[in-house]
Amino acid sequence: MDLNFLCGTLCIPRLENVVDHRRARQASLPEKQDLESLVLKWSSDITYSRDERIEKDVLDMLQPHQGLQELTINFYSSTQFPSWVGDPSFSNMVLLSLENCENCTSVPALGLLKSLKDFSITGMSGLQSIGREIYGECCSNPFPSLETLYFKDMPGWKYWHAYGEEQVEVFPRLHKLSILNCSQVLGRLPYYLPSLEELVICESKCLSVSISSFPMLQEEGQDLKLCLPFSLEMLKFIDCESLERPLVLHGLRFLEELHIENVCWRRERMPTLAEHLFFSTRIPGICPPLKCLSSRGKLPAPLRQLVIWDCPELGSIAEAFCNMSPEQIEIKYCGKFACLPEGPNMLSHLQENTMCNCSSILSFPEGGFPATSLRKLYMGWCEKLKALPERLRSLTSLVELDILTRPSIVSFPQVSQRT
Repeated sequence: MDLNFLCGTLCIPRLENVVDHRRARQASLPEKQDLESLVLKWSSDITYSRDERIEKDVLDMLQPHQGLQELTINFYSSTQFPSWVGDPSFSNMVLLSLENCENCTSVPALGLLKSLKDFSITGMSGLQSIGREIYGECCSNPFPSLETLYFKDMPGWKYWHAYGEEQVEVFPRLHKLSILNCSQVLGRLPYYLPSLEELVICESKCLSVSISSFPMLQEEGQDLKLCLPFSLEMLKFIDCESLERPLVLHGLRFLEELHIENVCWRRERMPTLAEHLFFSTRIPGICPPLKCLSSRGKLPAPLRQLVIWDCPELGSIAEAFCNMSPEQIEIKYCGKFACLPEGPNMLSHLQENTMCNCSSILSFPEGGFPATSLRKLYMGWCEKLKALPERLRSLTSLVELDILTRPSIVSFPQVSQRT
């Protein structure tokens, strides 16, 4: 049967059953010119009974036509990839995903794929180092179109060697860089990422030098400035247990979201975070204990969403809301947090307010909520709270009111009788 007319996506599973690589040639993939996406899958049971030499020969025989746009290789057990993976003749390839290739000890030369936009490696536990070979030999402009770079579940990865980027522009269009559950990775990350908008680092516990391994750190007074790309829109620090340098994030004028979770600054180098709060800020658990957000008593005007969890020493977030209109405030498990800031028209745009397990809070700001936009008010297990906010009846947009505490403690505001 002639199947050369196949188009769209082709998935070939159970390739571990091919014991003669010459049979793989019969798939005639180079003849299937209308294929756009190819998925090659072996069994997830990578055992010693599988012959890695045969698997490499099989993959070699499954070379597709050069107009392919997307390639995924899953549970391949050989230590190396054949030479066609990453060959620059695949000039239309925009996506390449290497998934659960546990035995691979090196990555192909991919920097010459001029159209590649999305590249991910997951579950490649045998890889220890990413070196210059990934960029391609004698390439003056590697990865010219790459926008997303994703690494996950690579426990053996230790080093990411630089290309010599001072002379060569690497990743000029990279928008998102993610490094997840790569517990041993050290070394320095790419030197210059002019288009980076989102950086995610999670479960990478050996990053005591990795945050400072962005080599664009410069002395500025008593602090070291983390010179991230000014175009950055999202910055996340998750499960980084040994950060030794303070963060000074001045100049990130496009940053909209800062997420800090389970982060430990050593030597009590905890930064003052108020200067780093942008459109959306989430602080779900910080070590050492965070006591305040602002040393000057003010929060930045652009702040719209503020979420804080598990900061038991936090006493206040600011003295007042000045020239700002937060839309969401969520504070949970902050035992010493006492009250929200005062200020003229302080909460005129507030839509959601959540206070949970804040055992020191006594009352709401004087005058209550002037906002007619408030839609959700949640108070949970704030044992010392004595009264709900004043002017509760004026909250004409309120659709959800949850009070979870002892009924004898909370009193409702008085409402004048109609005449």
